Amino acid sequence: MLLVTCQRLEAYHFGACECRCDVHLAGREALYHLTEVAAGLHAVVPGEEQVLGQVRYAILSAPPAFRGPGEVAMASARQFRRTLEFESDAGHVLDRALRYLGLAPRGVLLVLGSGHMGRLVARRGLALGFEIVVVASRQRPSSSWFGDSRLAWQPLDRVRELPAVAVAAGCLGGDAAELVPERDLPPTGGLVDLGTPRNFSPGTLPRVDIATLLAAETGDSAEASWRAAMASRVRERVDARLEAAETEDRTGLRLLRAEVERQRRREAERIAAHHPEIPRETIEVITRSLLNRVFHTPSERLRQLGDTELARELAALFVSDGATEEAS
Repeated sequence: MLLVTCQRLEAYHFGACECRCDVHLAGREALYHLTEVAAGLHAVVPGEEQVLGQVRYAILSAPPAFRGPGEVAMASARQFRRTLEFESDAGHVLDRALRYLGLAPRGVLLVLGSGHMGRLVARRGLALGFEIVVVASRQRPSSSWFGDSRLAWQPLDRVRELPAVAVAAGCLGGDAAELVPERDLPPTGGLVDLGTPRNFSPGTLPRVDIATLLAAETGDSAEASWRAAMASRVRERVDARLEAAETEDRTGLRLLRAEVERQRRREAERIAAHHPEIPRETIEVITRSLLNRVFHTPSERLRQLGDTELARELAALFVSDGATEEAS
C-alpha cells in the first residue's frame, strides 16, 4: 500500500516490497505509524484534517488484505482525534510560517493558487487579521468561498503588477513553473512556499517552506515531547482494538463481521454502478457508518455472552449463494 501526501511517500507491506520508496514499513510498527499519520501527529499542523482523507484513500486503493489493518488504523485515529477535538486544517500552517518568519498578519496577503490549499490559506489569512487577501490564479474563483469583500483576485500572469504585499504564499500545484520572486512577484516582506515541488526559486528574500517547518518542529523539544506522548496514546488505542479483534476470533464475532462486510461491499458496488455521480469514497463512508451503528449493540452483546455457536448461527443468516463454507 502506498501512502502519498504532499510531503510523504511511504510503502506499507506484509512481506518483501521492491517499490522505490525511501520509507518502508511492516508489522505492528507500521500499523502504529499509519495510525499516527492519520491522527495528524506527523503533520506540520498537529491534527491537520486533510491527511485523514489521504490515508483513507490509500487504504481504499490498496489490495483487499490491507482493509482490516486499515480499518484498525482509521478507527483508532478517529477516536483519538475526537478526544483532543482538533480544530485545525492545513491552512493553519500559515500561523507557523508567520511565527518562523517573525511577521505579523497585517496588510495584504498574496496567495498564489486557488486550489484546495490556496482556499484554506486564504481563509486562514483573513481569520488571522490580514486586511486584504489577493488570490492569484489562472481563472477567477467562482465558488461561494470567494464572496468575502476582503478577497480580491488577480490573474496569475499579471501578479507582478500588484503593489507591495506583506507576505506571499505559494500554493500552486505540482505542474506549476517555479517562480523567481524578484522577477515574477510584487515586492514582499516574506515568502511562504507551500508547493510540492517548491513554488519559488532560491533568493535573498526571507522565506520558509514545509520542509523547514517540519525540521523546526523536530528541533523543538517541548513539541517533540508532546507529540511523543500523543503517539503513545494512539498506540494504546491500536492495541485495544487488536485485543478486541482477538476476542472476536474466540467468540465467532469475526465471522459475523466478515459476513456483514461482504454484504456491505456487494451493496456498495451496486450503488456505485447505479450512481456513478457519487464519489466511491462517499459510498464507503456512508455504508460503513450505517452498518457500524446497526451492528454495534448486537456485537457488544455477543461479545459479553461469549457464545461462539450463537455468533456462527447468526453469521450464517447473512450467507447466501452457498458461501457458508467459504466464510468459515
